[in-house]
Amino acid sequence: MSRVKYLIKIFLCYNLTNIEYKGIFVTKEQFNQRLKILNLTLKDFSRISNVPYSTLNNWGFCKDDKTIPVPAWVDSYLLFYEKSKKYDYLANEIFSVMKELEKK
Repeated sequence: MSRVKYLIKIFLCYNLTNIEYKGIFVTKEQFNQRLKILNLTLKDFSRISNVPYSTLNNWGFCKDDKTIPVPAWVDSYLLFYEKSKKYDYLANEIFSVMKELEKK
């Protein structure tokens, strides 16, 4: 399989143009699982989202008999982060193929 066909296959597998909204996080555990899937730590997320680390640690804990929820925007933020990483990967692969083709 040629490299260009391989890249097209990757693009179609990622289905980047049709990512569906998956809903909000219900628990801190779901948030942590999502970070793990994306290979992000709480410190990484704190840095890229500009949310204080201490605020992230408070999500999911009870205060005055109420659980501090993970904000609704976090799900879409991580969804777009994932999408961006995939696009970056594909763009780098496409540019490397273009450079190889220019040499020929």
